[in-house]
Amino acid sequence: MNNNVTLVTGLWDIGRGELQEGWSRSFQHYLDKFKQLLQVDVNMIIFGDEELEKFVLIHRNSSNTQFVHRDLSWFKNNEFYDKIQNIRTNPDWYNQIGWLADSTQAKLEMYNPLVMSKVYLLHDAKILDRFDSEYMFWIDAGLTNTIHPGYFTHDKVLDKLPKLVNNFHFICFPYETTSEIHGFKYQELCKLSEKPVDMVARAGFFGGKKNVISDINNIYYGLMNETLSNGLMGTEESLFTIMVYKYPSLITYSTIEGNGLMGKFFEDLKNDNFEIKSETPKNVVVNTIDTSNVGLYVITFNSPKQFEVLIQSMLDYDKDFINKPKKYLLNNSTDLSTTERYLELCQQYDFEHIKKDNIGIVGGRVFVADHFDKTNHDCYFWFEDDMAFYSKKNETCKNGFNRWTKIYIKNH
Repeated sequence: MNNNVTLVTGLWDIGRGELQEGWSRSFQHYLDKFKQLLQVDVNMIIFGDEELEKFVLIHRNSSNTQFVHRDLSWFKNNEFYDKIQNIRTNPDWYNQIGWLADSTQAKLEMYNPLVMSKVYLLHDAKILDRFDSEYMFWIDAGLTNTIHPGYFTHDKVLDKLPKLVNNFHFICFPYETTSEIHGFKYQELCKLSEKPVDMVARAGFFGGKKNVISDINNIYYGLMNETLSNGLMGTEESLFTIMVYKYPSLITYSTIEGNGLMGKFFEDLKNDNFEIKSETPKNVVVNTIDTSNVGLYVITFNSPKQFEVLIQSMLDYDKDFINKPKKYLLNNSTDLSTTERYLELCQQYDFEHIKKDNIGIVGGRVFVADHFDKTNHDCYFWFEDDMAFYSKKNETCKNGFNRWTKIYIKNH
């Protein structure tokens, strides 16, 4: 069992079995599928009422199970419940597209309050977690309705996730429309995503590192408050989609086929064919670096001239590399006759001179990392003295790759 991963889930009877054919699923159907999920040998935090707890304890060992009591009334005791009901019962909303009026979103009072609370439940699980998990993933209790449980019990694909997910991860599928997505007006979704939306994030399985869940929760809460207050509603997938587009530094995604079935995701995990993607932020210049609080380190050995050549290449390329960062020279020289020239160059170009007795390249890198950790710099550049900037534009190497790329350095 992988103790680094905890699955979070929950199950409630919201009356879906009473809907008309095509939308109807009995609660017993969900219990049958949930029973399959409970066989997975991984830590689980499960939300539900007292009856569900009895069911869980019959089918699962208490040593790797944490049950949290939450009945349906919990989903009403927040500022969003009334806003959801006002939209759900508004003919302008449920008549915008033919299928919506008979959907679970429109017909069931508790459907959206429940599904739109998954992130909050995941965040509560983070706070309550007694397993000291490193990674936490929400998984729908009925996911084995479309995903074979063997992926979890036999193939143990969940064990691979810690090596692949760095922050927070969603599964997305391509989606083309000009009207709405899950009842959320398409043009408004694009505005909030800050670019044309051509994919949707799934909500049956998502998550990542435990230490970023609070950030995800805060972002999600803000989006939910903003959209519902403006009369905009789809499902939780609408908000997840906006997050994928707007927060690429925090959220990655992988893609499945247009049918939206997540089996491909788990099959790709099984076959080590997993590809992580992220959206490029809009209106952000790639390779732009804020040097208001940056360190620049150079390691050198017995050659002040080589150090001087590196400095000159920086000046030729962009003077800001010399003018803006706080600069440090790690002098590893064994020829002490070079010290005087090094000191002159450090004074001329405002480098702090740090003398060591040849601790080597690896030792130098470790020293710099430790030194940086003791400063208040946000990040740092690292150079060896035989590195140099290439200042000639529009030239390529023998393999056809550009030899010059502009890196913009700006103070904000």
